[in-house]
Amino acid sequence: ACKVRSQIGDLTGLGKSLVYLALSYQNTGQYVKAQDAYLEAYQVNKQVGNKVKMAEAMQNTATLLNATGHYLEALEKLEIALELRKELNDPVKIGNVLNEQGNVYASMRDYDQAIALYSESAEIMNSEGDLMGQANAYNNIGTMLDEVKRFSKAIEYYTRSLEISRQSSDYKGIGTALGNLGNSYYGLGEFEESERYQHQALSISREHDFYENEIHNLINLSNAQNALGKLDSAGYYCALGLDKAKKMDNPQLVWISTLNLGDNYEKKGDYQKAIEHYENALGIVEEIRLSLSGEEFRAEYMAVERFAFEGLIHLLGRLHLMDPLKGYDQKAFLYAERSKSRAFLDMLSDTLLPATMQEVQRSIPDDQSLVLEYFLGDSSSCLWVISQEKFDMFVLPGRQELADDIETLRFSLSQPENDNLPFF
Repeated sequence: ACKVRSQIGDLTGLGKSLVYLALSYQNTGQYVKAQDAYLEAYQVNKQVGNKVKMAEAMQNTATLLNATGHYLEALEKLEIALELRKELNDPVKIGNVLNEQGNVYASMRDYDQAIALYSESAEIMNSEGDLMGQANAYNNIGTMLDEVKRFSKAIEYYTRSLEISRQSSDYKGIGTALGNLGNSYYGLGEFEESERYQHQALSISREHDFYENEIHNLINLSNAQNALGKLDSAGYYCALGLDKAKKMDNPQLVWISTLNLGDNYEKKGDYQKAIEHYENALGIVEEIRLSLSGEEFRAEYMAVERFAFEGLIHLLGRLHLMDPLKGYDQKAFLYAERSKSRAFLDMLSDTLLPATMQEVQRSIPDDQSLVLEYFLGDSSSCLWVISQEKFDMFVLPGRQELADDIETLRFSLSQPENDNLPFF
């Protein structure tokens, strides 16, 4: 249809055909081809002066760019879409673009900016009585609450979103709300409830060909089943999600799937495969970091994605306790240094590498000095005590338990007149 319309000079029809083509590519996970079709549709509609279709093409392109980790390009396209919507004086569509901008900033982990944009969008949708817009806004606010671990409050917003989406028969909104409810219940440690919601969400994604949502559902379902000890089933769903993420060429979902598969292998006791998958995931995270322009975005991305290092360092710490002579402590040290040094290296040069254990030892001025290096994680932490001649690695509790102990110690030190020794 595109070829025929182009030959006869039917630009209006050509623009419509290109959008249908883009949607076909998008629904089958062929995001690069979908982007190309949307951009071509934008140029065609620009020729005929159709600002509505131009704005739609830019916004759809931005959605795909965000999904594949190209955040700054997505923001550029959304700025164009926003200006066009303002020229058209369409409040609901303006709210949609603001919401999409919030999604991009959320992907970049700039939550303050994301919340500001979601709130602005929600105000517009409520004043215009747009049900789908309201449901979307509630979903996004719930996501931000999940990020700060207010899971019960997030469930309230997701439930409201689910009710509104069912009212308007918005199946994508229904599936998204169900998946998010599953995530919140996972955060609360209610893994069976999480599994139930993820199964429901997955069914909707498959029934309506929501390709990207399906990958998220597969990843999150495998998380819940890993936690429940259903390791074979979890491994199957995770591997399936990884395969689909690779076909979609979505590096963000690829590394998350790879990391989850590493966790699955670790739980099965296949430690070498676990290490391999953790290292592969970190390699993809590093590629995404390098694709971001600007020191601030790079540092912020790595600061949040630092948990990607935690699984590997935690496993290497466990293996060191099981076999102290295999060098797992040095390998864990190297990854801990990498996780902490990225922001500093971004200010200097990407060609620099973090210090090895031997380099740290050579930098110690005398045999009376020690260097203490640490890595804080949610599940466990590590401490390295390093001298010129030797080093030791100690596996410690997670950051929250350590924080509680430190607060107790601070309280004791702040009241030296009291005898607190029995308390400890």
